[in-house]
Amino acid sequence: MASFGQGTYVYAAYSLFRQIPAGVPGAIRLFANLLGLAEARILERAERARKVQLFSFMTDDQLHEVVRLMSEMWFEDGAFLAREGEPGSDLFLILEGGVEVLKDAGGLRKRYVAGVGETVGELAVLTDLPRSASLRAKGGLRVRLASALSLRGHRIHLIARTPPPGSRRRASRVTFHGLRGGRERLTSHLEADWSPSDLESFLDLVLSVIASADLDVLHFHYAVPFGEIAARVRHRLGAAGPRLVMTLHGTDVSSLDGDPDTGHVIGRTLTGLDGLTTVSNSHAKLSTDVFGFERPPEVIPNFVDLQTFRPRRTLGVPTGASIRRRPRIAHVSNFRPVKDPERVARVFARVRDQLDAELWLIGDGDGMGSVRAILRGAGVERDVRYFGLRREVHRILPRCDLMLLTSRTESFCLAALEAAASGVPAVAPRVGGLPEVIAERRTGLLYEAGNEEEAVRAVLQLLADDELRLAMGRAAVRRAHRFSREAVVVRYERLYRDVLVGGASVPYPAPAATPVFTVASA
Repeated sequence: MASFGQGTYVYAAYSLFRQIPAGVPGAIRLFANLLGLAEARILERAERARKVQLFSFMTDDQLHEVVRLMSEMWFEDGAFLAREGEPGSDLFLILEGGVEVLKDAGGLRKRYVAGVGETVGELAVLTDLPRSASLRAKGGLRVRLASALSLRGHRIHLIARTPPPGSRRRASRVTFHGLRGGRERLTSHLEADWSPSDLESFLDLVLSVIASADLDVLHFHYAVPFGEIAARVRHRLGAAGPRLVMTLHGTDVSSLDGDPDTGHVIGRTLTGLDGLTTVSNSHAKLSTDVFGFERPPEVIPNFVDLQTFRPRRTLGVPTGASIRRRPRIAHVSNFRPVKDPERVARVFARVRDQLDAELWLIGDGDGMGSVRAILRGAGVERDVRYFGLRREVHRILPRCDLMLLTSRTESFCLAALEAAASGVPAVAPRVGGLPEVIAERRTGLLYEAGNEEEAVRAVLQLLADDELRLAMGRAAVRRAHRFSREAVVVRYERLYRDVLVGGASVPYPAPAATPVFTVASA
């Protein structure tokens, strides 16, 4: 626990039930991105932040907790960091360039320019009031973004069957509770089948963490099997237990589409929870239909760490089909049937017939064998690079020119968002939450699901037009900021506050009175 504030908030999520495309458990990305940076960078950031009056009252430990959650961002000249009247969850510490603070009075007019070492945007963060002015980059602007969550020194409890990737790192920020021992490992396997004894053991583990950590909010991910565990926690502890929150992510909903009896049974369990969220408007509608909800869950999207996933500095210069090398098409997934990876192979084979290109496959899974067979049969396997399961996806994506997706359905698609943050436009089917991540004809091209001919045309169009592709890449980076860690995590914070006070809206207190969040993942 941090040494200031009061109260305990828990974020509990089952991390091994969903895989992000590269085979790393998806829920873990939500936790790992909260956790921080190498100690040397923490000290450098703390030294800069110490000079800011807003942080001057903090102890060294408190300040280090804050700067662990700062992200560095670049804004082009004239780009807006925030607009007047919008909700504000971020403050900005300026490292290079300047920020024009503009007040709308029948048209934007300049009030003053904030420079290096100054902060802007803090009033909206501390008061929870709408932005009182617009903020616009002047010159090339580099800032560090400190979210409202950064000011609250949260802690994390991670509860899982086995140690997921990243769970044993950053021990000062995370307490791991495992059902089994073993080392961290990358895997594309979904542990969806839980025996009754495993469920009972996991329930006992969750109850022990609740008791030892005195948790206020317990946040699960995935309705199956954790709807049952949440219901049993409520039955055992009643009003004395923590508030219960569930986030619906993907196959826990889509796999039950067409099975209304099972769906409605689970739905009745979920409606008894204190909070219910999902990751896209499309998935909110689907889950409402599948589970028979009277009203849809709250939408809180997945997020991307813009400090980790970022474009190459050469994004403004053509580096693809017309200069120096063959264009590179990336596909990132766990190669499950829902991703339809065989279609990726067929689309690439047809593209390769018309264009000298490479396919980079990142990840692994049950479908990889058939993918290799298709590529081999088409005589194009020599043009394919197999990366397998990789932690450093963020180092690979910026070296690519296009992301190709062929999913049958997607609740959100974190791979598309990470590509966008890396400056890589996407070609993807118009299904599920993908159109909410990819702005059609602005950050990528969408095609009708299953239409391989349309997908081939879209790929060839982008790879043949450097100017269009690079413009979409720059637009994708800007759009990714809507899904930044800082923008999304504060919405979870508000959700926790709401369920703790019975749904009332609580304004953010001043930093000195900030409650501490202890985050747990189950």
